[in-house]
Amino acid sequence: MRGEPLYKVTQIKGDGEFLVLGAALFGLYGLVGKNEAEAPAKVVISAERVANVADRFARTWRRAPTQQELLGLVEEEIRDEVF
Repeated sequence: MRGEPLYKVTQIKGDGEFLVLGAALFGLYGLVGKNEAEAPAKVVISAERVANVADRFARTWRRAPTQQELLGLVEEEIRDEVF
């Protein structure tokens, strides 16, 4: 045992079994996990949330966002919600 690496002592035999088990778990997750991964059909950004986004911008930049900047911030919120 002196010249033998430590990892060989704990190495699990039957790597093919792990490959099959991994593929089975991957397939099972694909079947079960699909419903949770779907994007919502409708994204609603409330007026309160828009106000919070504008307030966060104002605190950072010490000015109110322009209409175009606010539109970009709301679009960013929508992307965050979807992805």
